[in-house]
Amino acid sequence: MRTGGLVVGTSSESGDEPTSSRAGVLALLALIAAFVVLAFRYVSLGSIVTAAAIPVLFRYLAVDAPFWRIVMSIAIAIAVILKHHSNISRLVLGTEGKLGQKKES
Repeated sequence: MRTGGLVVGTSSESGDEPTSSRAGVLALLALIAAFVVLAFRYVSLGSIVTAAAIPVLFRYLAVDAPFWRIVMSIAIAIAVILKHHSNISRLVLGTEGKLGQKKES
């Protein structure tokens, strides 16, 4: 059955959101992370982009997501991005190490 978002399957244990909706969001997040890391070879960039995508995907794809889950996803996204401040600086400066690149001694 469709309910304006992803296909609805069985309900979660708490009954607050369809399991397929949550699984769809998680699958898309995994695809986003994999794409960014493979395309640009920066794991930190993949983490930052994926964190920023979490609230957007919950808002627009998991239409039955409770409001508190969207608010918490925004807080988590902000925390992840703030935690990566040094990586962001290195990305801007072009000194961030790429996936598979040997570290300089």
